Amino acid sequence: MPPASPPGSAARFNWEYDDGHDRLLALYRRGKEKQWDGARRIDWDLEVDPYDPLGIPDEALRRLRQDGAPRLLQAAQ
Repeated sequence: MPPASPPGSAARFNWEYDDGHDRLLALYRRGKEKQWDGARRIDWDLEVDPYDPLGIPDEALRRLRQDGAPRLLQAAQ
């Protein structure tokens, strides 16, 4: 740990970065591109039905309610 500065001493900042700064920014950009980015990977203009966000056809839902749901309820008991 570096020694503490005496109280009341002046601080001086240097905002000029050396050549390594460009390499660091390139690394940051590559890391950011590898992450999942909702702003780029989701088509926000696509209209979605809030009651059926997966877009499952009504017939499939009716069949699930008739055939699958009672069996699932029995299995849960």
